[in-house]
Amino acid sequence: MKIALLPNLTREKSVPTTCEIIKYLRKYGIEHKIKAEDKHAFSDFADVTYLPEEQLLEWCDMVISIGGDGSLLNAGKKALRFSKAVLGVNAGNLAFLAGLEANELSLLSNLKDGKYKTEKRMTLDMSIYDGDKFLKKDTCINDVVLARGTILKMTDIDVKVGGKDYFTYRGDGLIVATPTGSTSYSLSAGGPVLDPIIEGILVTPICTHSLFSRTVIFSRDSHFEIKVNPKSANKDLFLSLDGEETIHIGENQRIVIEKSDKFLKIIRLKQDEFFDVLHNKLLYRRV
Repeated sequence: MKIALLPNLTREKSVPTTCEIIKYLRKYGIEHKIKAEDKHAFSDFADVTYLPEEQLLEWCDMVISIGGDGSLLNAGKKALRFSKAVLGVNAGNLAFLAGLEANELSLLSNLKDGKYKTEKRMTLDMSIYDGDKFLKKDTCINDVVLARGTILKMTDIDVKVGGKDYFTYRGDGLIVATPTGSTSYSLSAGGPVLDPIIEGILVTPICTHSLFSRTVIFSRDSHFEIKVNPKSANKDLFLSLDGEETIHIGENQRIVIEKSDKFLKIIRLKQDEFFDVLHNKLLYRRV
C-alpha cells in the first residue's frame, strides 16, 4: 500500500499532525511520501521521501488529506483526476468530511488490515459558455455558487431545467449542491441535509426576495442552465466552485451544471454512519 500525504500547511496543526501520521505509518509498515513542494515544512523530520505532486498522485494507492473540510475538497479534486480514494484527517475545526480525528491515528492500522470501507460521493460538472462559445469546464464536490459581487443590489437569476424555463430567483445568489455539499453553504442558507447515498441535486436560493424561498431537490439526471436575467438591476455576479476559485460571470454568459460521471471515493476507517457524524459534529458543534 502506498499513501500520498497532502497536508494543508495553512493550518497550524497540520505539520505536527502529519508528523504523527508518519510515525504511525512507519509503525504499521505502510509506504508513504509527501509532495516535494512541502519539503521545507518537514526539514527536521528525517528519512521522509518526496515527489512532485503529479508524480505523487500517480504513484500512490490512496491520499491522506490533513486539514479541514476545505483541505479535503482540495485534495479530493486532485484525487478525482487520478481515480484515487482520499482519507481526511482533521487538523482544523469542524471537518465534517474527515474520517479521523488527530487523537485516533492508531486506527490507521485498519488500512494495512483492509478494515475500511470506501464511500462513493456524487460530483457535478460545471461548464461556462459565452453565447455558444465554450469557455471553461470543472468538476465540483460540494457546490457551485453564483452570487452578487461588490454591488449590494439584489440580482435576478434565471434557471432552466431540462431546457425548460424553471424559475427566476431574485436575491443575493444561488447554490447548486451535491448531497455532500448539503451540509455546507446550502445548509447555512436554510437547505436540508441529504444523505449522500441519495443522488440528488439541491438548488438553494441565497436570501431570496420571494415566497418561493425553499431548497428544491432535483433528480441526479437533471440538467441546469443558469444565467443573469437581462432585466436584472445588478449584473455583477461571481461564480465559485467548492469555495475556491472565483470567476466573474458576464451578462451574456451562461452556466451549465449536470451530474458528473466521476465519483469522489472517501475512505472510512470507523464504523460510524453518516447520521452519527451529523449528530456528533453538527448537533453538538465544536468551535
